[in-house]
Amino acid sequence: MPVRIIPKNYWSLTGLVLNTRTQSMTAFESSLERDFLLLLDFDLDVECYEEQPVKIVYHDAQGRRRTYTPDVLVRYRTEPPQARHPTPLLCEVKYRDDLRQHWVEYRPKFRAAGRYAHQHGWRFRLVTDRDVRTPYLDN
Repeated sequence: MPVRIIPKNYWSLTGLVLNTRTQSMTAFESSLERDFLLLLDFDLDVECYEEQPVKIVYHDAQGRRRTYTPDVLVRYRTEPPQARHPTPLLCEVKYRDDLRQHWVEYRPKFRAAGRYAHQHGWRFRLVTDRDVRTPYLDN
């Protein structure tokens, strides 16, 4: 169950896609997130995925309390034992241009997400358009 509901947005594409793992609708906040969710849905190694999965509390450089909600938590199948990705993956989906423009703002959030993921035995990863917009998506 998402910890944050994605609101309608008139600046970027928002909507829902079918999550065949849970037979429910999964919300997205950009066409890049939508495409990433579609790739997850076709990945046979993925057991399930969840949007807006956790709210992470951290403190900024001035000591102010902040919160950050990553985009997706991916859980992979653990059978057979030689599964490629045995640990869950906490993901933030961003365009590379957006990362370049706002890196100073995003960096503390991503560090907090990395610590949170490590504490839970997960991995944290930035997923960019370079990872999503591939020939595999075109197919």
